[in-house]
Amino acid sequence: MEIKKLIRKIDFKGYSFSFKPFKNGYIGSIRQSFCNPDCYNSAYILQLDKNFNVLSSYLLNENVNLLPRFQNWSRGIEDSRLLDDKSLLCVSVDTNPHWKTEMAYVEFSNEEQIITKIVRLYVDGENGIVKNEKNWLFLNKTDDTMHLLYSYNPFQIISVDLNTGKGTIIKSYNKNNINLNSHGGYCIYINEINKYLVIVRNFVKNKNNHDEFINSSWLLFDDEYELCGISKPFLFEPDEVNLHGYQMCMSLHLENEILYSAVTINESIVNIYELNINEVLNSIEIV
Repeated sequence: MEIKKLIRKIDFKGYSFSFKPFKNGYIGSIRQSFCNPDCYNSAYILQLDKNFNVLSSYLLNENVNLLPRFQNWSRGIEDSRLLDDKSLLCVSVDTNPHWKTEMAYVEFSNEEQIITKIVRLYVDGENGIVKNEKNWLFLNKTDDTMHLLYSYNPFQIISVDLNTGKGTIIKSYNKNNINLNSHGGYCIYINEINKYLVIVRNFVKNKNNHDEFINSSWLLFDDEYELCGISKPFLFEPDEVNLHGYQMCMSLHLENEILYSAVTINESIVNIYELNINEVLNSIEIV
């Protein structure tokens, strides 16, 4: 699979970049963080032209009065994935007293440059168990209900009420001895083939039992969220990853058979790659 990098990188300090079509270009979200030792996160909203040049930006006001905030090792929303030009999914830590990461649904106003709604998301039936939650992958949304890819081993789909934050597992299965240790990147729906195209980051356990990034894979799901195919692992930048770094794709956009991919390299730069969608689909082996 050929990967062609655009000439320019995103010319704005930060990482974990996500974008969506907006006006005559794109709207983007990018994360900045400062740690010493506690981490302080800021989310910036960008307006970009069709060539991904940054035209304007603003610091998103988190409107902390919407939810109680707690002392923690990290403050502010993290790793925002835009759903459209006024809503996103993100990770937060200081919205709970348990010192655990959790997912949140956010609505914001571009005019007022402020968050107008934030809902903490959780999975029902955990019997009070508090654990780290992150990397939930958005699939689709209808009114106030959202479906997300929650787990890859087994594959699990959850349905979330965006008013209460309650998530319920609606599908759980294993597939043909496929055993993935993966984190969700991003998903788009391809109307021409009626399939969900998903990119994931693959990991191995290091000697400290922590996940170490090794590569990425494409997954293909049908309308019933059944896994249809998986690609061989690949790297966007073979020469720029090692056991201390990673490549994280947090946005995909398909236009005229070109798949635009936003990839953070080692929390330092964001590259935009363009891929031919047919080459991507041809790299996926049916399971």
